[in-house]
Amino acid sequence: MSIDPFAEELLTLSEAARCCPRHRQGKKSHSSTLYRWATRGSRGVVLDALRTPGGLVTTKEALRRFFAELSKARPLPLPHQPPAQNDRHHATVEEELRRRFRI
Repeated sequence: MSIDPFAEELLTLSEAARCCPRHRQGKKSHSSTLYRWATRGSRGVVLDALRTPGGLVTTKEALRRFFAELSKARPLPLPHQPPAQNDRHHATVEEELRRRFRI
Protein backbone atom coordinates (compact mmCIF):
# COMPACT_ATOMS: atom_id res chain seq x y z
CA MET A 1 0.00 0.00 0.00
CA SER A 2 1.27 3.47 -0.68
CA ILE A 3 0.81 6.82 1.03
CA ASP A 4 -2.11 9.05 0.08
CA PRO A 5 -0.69 12.55 0.71
CA PHE A 6 -4.18 14.06 0.74
CA ALA A 7 -5.64 11.65 3.31
CA GLU A 8 -2.68 11.10 5.63
CA GLU A 9 -0.67 13.65 7.62
CA LEU A 10 2.85 13.80 6.22
CA LEU A 11 5.76 13.71 8.67
CA THR A 12 9.44 14.36 8.07
CA LEU A 13 11.63 11.41 8.98
CA SER A 14 12.76 13.31 12.10
CA GLU A 15 9.15 13.79 13.19
CA ALA A 16 8.33 10.17 12.40
CA ALA A 17 11.35 8.98 14.43
CA ARG A 18 9.81 10.60 17.51
CA CYS A 19 6.67 8.47 16.96
CA CYS A 20 8.62 5.20 16.95
CA PRO A 21 8.97 2.98 20.00
CA ARG A 22 12.29 3.11 21.82
CA HIS A 23 14.98 0.50 21.20
CA ARG A 24 16.02 -2.24 23.60
CA GLN A 25 18.25 -0.01 25.71
CA GLY A 26 15.74 2.84 25.80
CA LYS A 27 17.36 4.76 22.94
CA LYS A 28 15.17 6.77 20.57
CA SER A 29 15.05 5.91 16.87
CA HIS A 30 17.16 8.21 14.71
CA SER A 31 15.93 9.75 11.46
CA SER A 32 18.72 7.91 9.62
CA THR A 33 17.13 4.63 10.76
CA LEU A 34 13.86 5.64 9.14
CA TYR A 35 15.75 6.67 5.99
CA ARG A 36 17.29 3.18 5.87
CA TRP A 37 13.85 1.58 6.40
CA ALA A 38 12.42 3.70 3.56
CA THR A 39 15.26 3.00 1.11
CA ARG A 40 16.55 -0.49 1.96
CA GLY A 41 13.93 -1.84 4.33
CA SER A 42 14.27 -4.24 7.23
CA ARG A 43 13.82 -8.02 6.89
CA GLY A 44 12.39 -7.51 3.42
CA VAL A 45 9.84 -4.91 4.50
CA VAL A 46 10.19 -1.32 3.22
CA LEU A 47 8.66 1.73 4.91
CA ASP A 48 6.33 3.66 2.59
CA ALA A 49 7.70 7.16 1.96
CA LEU A 50 7.31 9.98 -0.53
CA ARG A 51 10.12 12.06 -1.97
CA THR A 52 9.35 15.77 -1.73
CA PRO A 53 11.51 18.82 -2.52
CA GLY A 54 12.20 18.98 1.23
CA GLY A 55 13.26 15.32 1.47
CA LEU A 56 11.58 12.03 2.30
CA VAL A 57 8.33 12.06 4.25
CA THR A 58 6.19 9.30 5.70
CA THR A 59 3.07 9.03 7.87
CA LYS A 60 2.01 7.45 11.16
CA GLU A 61 -0.22 5.11 9.17
CA ALA A 62 2.77 4.03 7.04
CA LEU A 63 4.73 3.35 10.24
CA ARG A 64 1.83 1.23 11.56
CA ARG A 65 1.73 -0.76 8.31
CA PHE A 66 5.53 -1.17 8.36
CA PHE A 67 5.56 -2.49 11.94
CA ALA A 68 2.60 -4.79 11.22
CA GLU A 69 4.42 -6.25 8.20
CA LEU A 70 7.62 -6.65 10.25
CA SER A 71 5.61 -8.57 12.84
CA LYS A 72 4.48 -10.98 10.11
CA ALA A 73 7.95 -11.24 8.51
CA ARG A 74 9.70 -14.55 8.88
CA PRO A 75 12.47 -14.35 11.50
CA LEU A 76 16.04 -14.64 10.33
CA PRO A 77 17.58 -18.09 10.86
CA LEU A 78 19.72 -18.46 13.94
CA PRO A 79 23.34 -19.54 13.45
CA HIS A 80 22.84 -22.75 15.48
CA GLN A 81 20.08 -24.11 13.21
CA PRO A 82 20.86 -27.34 11.40
CA PRO A 83 22.19 -26.80 7.84
CA ALA A 84 19.18 -28.52 6.25
CA GLN A 85 16.84 -25.98 7.85
CA ASN A 86 19.07 -23.10 6.64
CA ASP A 87 19.02 -24.56 3.12
CA ARG A 88 15.22 -24.71 3.12
CA HIS A 89 15.07 -21.12 4.37
CA HIS A 90 17.46 -19.90 1.65
CA ALA A 91 15.44 -21.70 -1.01
CA THR A 92 12.25 -20.07 0.31
CA VAL A 93 13.87 -16.62 0.31
CA GLU A 94 15.23 -17.08 -3.22
CA GLU A 95 11.79 -18.20 -4.41
CA GLU A 96 10.18 -15.14 -2.79
CA LEU A 97 12.75 -12.81 -4.40
CA ARG A 98 12.15 -14.36 -7.82
CA ARG A 99 8.38 -13.99 -7.35
CA ARG A 100 8.58 -10.35 -6.21
CA PHE A 101 11.12 -9.18 -8.77
CA ARG A 102 10.07 -11.55 -11.56
CA ILE A 103 13.60 -12.87 -12.04
